[in-house]
Parts: sequence; C-alpha cells; structure tokens
Amino acid sequence: MKYTVVAAASAGTLDLSGKIFNKIIVTMTDEAGASLAAELLQRPETPMPMAGQILEGTVEDTKFGKRFKKDKKDFGNGGGFRGKSPEERGEIMRQNALGNAIHFVIEKAKYMKQPEALEFISGKQVIEIAEVFAKYTMGTALAQAPAAETPPTPATAAPAPTPPTAAMPGDINLDDIEM
Repeated sequence: MKYTVVAAASAGTLDLSGKIFNKIIVTMTDEAGASLAAELLQRPETPMPMAGQILEGTVEDTKFGKRFKKDKKDFGNGGGFRGKSPEERGEIMRQNALGNAIHFVIEKAKYMKQPEALEFISGKQVIEIAEVFAKYTMGTALAQAPAAETPPTPATAAPAPTPPTAAMPGDINLDDIEM
C-alpha cells in the first residue's frame, strides 16, 4: 500500500544484533486519506522521509505499537544490467565498444610503419571501429569474416561448396573497415 508522509521525527537508535537502526516516528496518510503514525526502522545512511514523500509498504501491529515496513524493491537475481534503463545500458555498451576500439587500433598499429600507424591511430578511425563494435554488441549487426579464397581443386575432387548467400542487411564485413 502507498502512504504519503506528513511528518517524520527521530526517536533515537536501536541496536539489533550489532546492526544500528534509526527509529523514526512517521505520521502519514493512506490512499483513503486516513491519518496514522507508525515507527520506521532504517539504516543510518538512509535519508529520513520528507513531508510529501510516497512510501510503499505495510503497517503492522506489534507489541510495541504500529511499525511501518517498507516494501523491498526487486533488484533481480544478480549480474548483468539489472535495473538499468535502456539509455543507460546503451551508454555502457558504447563505452565498452570505445575502449575495445582503442585497444584494437593500438595493437594493429604496432604492426605498421610509423607514418602509417600515426595516421591509423586517428580519432576518426577509433570512432569508426567503435561504431562497428557497438552495433555488434547491441545486436543490430552480425560480424562476417572476410571471404577466404578457395584453392583450386583437382578435376577428380568433389566440387567446392557453394559460397554463402549474400550478406544480410546490417551484417558487417570486416574487409569493409578501412584500415
């Protein structure tokens, strides 16, 4: 149930098995507009509720009076991009692609002559490669290995397999990246 905070006041601290909690008396109204007061226990680093703030939870009757328990938020079951907006996930993926593009360009430049390497390590080259990596990471393009040349076969050998059909729209051919 949702409650709107009217006022909140500190009522000291409480030590529960070595964990310190702030005791807060919260006056609030429920969704029907009924007013009530309840004790709220929360960690010292959690800010005190402010007037007008909406709290979600339940009010329980205990032997010490009414106690408000906040609903636990669903934080997923570990790993990945849990709780991140699509925009934030995109930012993370682009940042990762940029870092990998920088490493790729530096490693490839090690095998070039110095003037060619200095031109290759331009910001433009890094951004172009990062865009390719980002598209792949976001699933909007598939990497396609450069076409390998098929060595000639003897006349008695079985015919060479037919090359794959044309690339699908959005596929990336690594030969297309200017390097």
